[in-house]
Order: sequence, then structure tokens, then C-alpha cells
Amino acid sequence: RRKARGTEGSFSSSLVFAFVLSISWGTMRNLVRWSIIVVLLFRLLPIQAFAAQPRGIYAVYPINDPADYSSGIVDQLLGNSAVSGIALRERWMHLEPSDGSYQFTSIDEVIAKASRVQKTVQLILVPGFFSPSWLLSKLPSCEDGWKTTCGKTDFSIPYGPDSRGANTLQPLPLPTSNTFCAGFKSSSVSIKATVKG
Repeated sequence: RRKARGTEGSFSSSLVFAFVLSISWGTMRNLVRWSIIVVLLFRLLPIQAFAAQPRGIYAVYPINDPADYSSGIVDQLLGNSAVSGIALRERWMHLEPSDGSYQFTSIDEVIAKASRVQKTVQLILVPGFFSPSWLLSKLPSCEDGWKTTCGKTDFSIPYGPDSRGANTLQPLPLPTSNTFCAGFKSSSVSIKATVKG
């Protein structure tokens, strides 16, 4: 009887050992499979797919007029150790004063300064009342009576973009205008390609 129990015990121990080995081998196979998949993803996909999303505190630097830009303020903001980067707010009318012609001087400088101190830049493009005149001239006015094809309307606002004056009527493009949406999308794509390039 003792021999039978001993044999039975070693047999059950062998089964447990084989079961543990099979789990370990299965787990190992899965790890190898996933490792190969991860390596292939990093190898085959463009690096932009894995780009880190901006995190932390960003200093918003509004450039309401090109003359407002100050290299010293940019240095001061980037020199703050609590700041992860700069959110540069530019008015569309200054960034693209004529159709397809861009002014990237300040953006290029901010990006260069930020990259030297390992910080990032976000660009906030402000349309609306600050849309360029070349685009506004393409939009039919709603002031002659509301039409389904109109693309802009005038509003009195308590401030004026640049030197247009305060409390005057300002044209505001309607977000439902196909011409406005196409122009903004086209400009955004061009700006993104140029800035990232």
C-alpha cells in the first residue's frame, strides 16, 4: 500500500508539474507573439502614430498684432520650469494675409526656441472676426436679407481687430458657409504641413 500511495503521489506531482509547464509554455508563446507584433508595429507604422500628446501647463501667448510679438517674452515663458511649452495664439488674418501666402516668422522662432529647451509649441488659429479679408470678400453678405447662400453677417462688437476701430460693424463669417469652411480647412492643412515640415 505504501508503494502504491508513493507511486500515486509522484504521478499526481508529475501531472501538476506538467500542467504548470504547459501554462508557462503557453504564456511564453503569447509573450513572444505580442513582442513580435509590437516590434512590427514600431517598424511599419510612421513614428507620428506614436507621438506623445502634449501634457502639462502651457503658457498662452496671444499675438493680436504682428507688432505684439516679443522674443524676450518667449524666452521668459520658456525659461519657467513649471511650463511645458507655449500655446501660441495667432489670428488667421495675420498668418495668411493673402490667399496661400503665409507669415511664419514668429512661429518659426518660437518653435526653434522651444526645441532648444525640449519644450513643445501648440498653435491656436483664430478665425471668426479675425478671418482674412481675401476670404471675407468671397462670402456673400446676409445684410441684404437672409438668404440661404449668404456667408457672412455684420455685428457690432465692443472691440475691433487691429485698427478697424471699436464699436463698429465687423463682418463675421458663418460656420455654415461652404466657402468659409473650405478656406479654413485648406489653410489649416497648409499651416500644419509647413509647421510640422
